[in-house]
Amino acid sequence: MTTFAGYEVIVIQDNIDSSKELLKKSKSTLIEIQTHEKNAKKLVRKTESSARQVEKQIPRPGVKWSKKTKQEVEKFGTKFQKLRSKIEQENYKTAIDLWKYFIGHAYYENDKKNISIGYLNLGHSYSELKEYQKAIDAYKKVIKIDPNDYKAHNNMGDAYLKLKEYQEAIGAYKEVIKITSDFRAVFARKLVKIKPSLLSLLSLFPMIIMRIFSQKAMYL
Repeated sequence: MTTFAGYEVIVIQDNIDSSKELLKKSKSTLIEIQTHEKNAKKLVRKTESSARQVEKQIPRPGVKWSKKTKQEVEKFGTKFQKLRSKIEQENYKTAIDLWKYFIGHAYYENDKKNISIGYLNLGHSYSELKEYQKAIDAYKKVIKIDPNDYKAHNNMGDAYLKLKEYQEAIGAYKEVIKITSDFRAVFARKLVKIKPSLLSLLSLFPMIIMRIFSQKAMYL
């Protein structure tokens, strides 16, 4: 009995240590989130400042632009696009940190529903940054918690397509078909009949394909 009681003490202590470590990591992630937010705000201010500078040089209607003004406007357009792209990336990086913090807290609370929600959104954020393998890993964790989460299977299939891992994509879409009968499942049912070598071409015309499939869905 003494040994068993001692074992319980060790297990409880391990759980306490694990919880403390999780909280420590969560706090560290929060600091990173705040840093990303500051960087994003700086980028926004920089963009607004550049816009004001160019606006001062733009002539009124009916007045011809000087060569210098045209060059400045073109330069700003390119610069603005780069900055906007960077801001979007920073936002997704911030989102990743936020979802990691969210997941860490959900684990601490042993809240499986929120753990699943966290990983699903984490996967989406990784996909937006084109980190498809990390997205797949996140979706797999959702599926481990809830094998019937068709959104995770579908998103994972999309990520596999981006990586040109066609057999894995087909496998993921097949799971969607088993779980749900919504419109995406109709698309998936057609997709799995196509040779993997053609999937790369299909990914170039998703809207056309969906339109065709929606028109022919009644014949499935």
